Amino acid sequence: AYAPMSALARIWELVRLANTHIEREKPWVLAREGRDRLAPVLFDVLEAIRQIAVLSWPVMPGKSAAILSALGLSLEPGEAPLDELLAWGAEWPETIEIQRAEAVFPKYTDEELADTFDVVSGAVEEEPAASEKGETAMLSFEEFQKLDLKLARVIASEKVQGADKLLRLTVDLGDGDERPMVAGIAEAYAPEDLVGRTVVVVANLEPATIRGVESRAMLLAATGEAGLSLIVPDRELPPGAKVR
Repeated sequence: AYAPMSALARIWELVRLANTHIEREKPWVLAREGRDRLAPVLFDVLEAIRQIAVLSWPVMPGKSAAILSALGLSLEPGEAPLDELLAWGAEWPETIEIQRAEAVFPKYTDEELADTFDVVSGAVEEEPAASEKGETAMLSFEEFQKLDLKLARVIASEKVQGADKLLRLTVDLGDGDERPMVAGIAEAYAPEDLVGRTVVVVANLEPATIRGVESRAMLLAATGEAGLSLIVPDRELPPGAKVR
């Protein structure tokens, strides 16, 4: 039906079922008390992982290849019809031997995330910025006009649980437009010091979820040797005022 999101949702149903199967059968208990059932349960789990990797290949081929490699398997797309690949128990050797592999989806500490991500905006730093290369990235006036910069008043502020550097703000952009926003400023500002302050935000970025919290705007701040400082107006203006 050309509905990739629906297809992925069905694949993730299999992920949830596999997790439920593991929790129900408890192979770590079977290893001590029911070894006759341990091998079938472990094979069910491995086969579910194999099928998930096969089904996910079109959207994450690199990760799917890593998953299959950890199982001692490989996949050449187009080599066999999908229904053959998804036959239960297909592709396995008579004796299955797997080695401890690196995590396909590793967990990161806050410090590691801070090194990899711009925690203020949530953007990945894949390439050095033009300024770091000694160059200046030029925008056309039309590109600049696409930015919707507005004043916003902070009406609520709290720390994001489990994240030392992140605050969850609720900001008022005027005309009843109140939005949640995540900003990496917790080391420079206490939550209670922000309530009532007027800040500058980018109001037309696509929503993002950062550490499980929705963010529907991006706060502007400057950094330097003295630390981090919010960009604020030097006189009182209402929320929603356009920044030009």
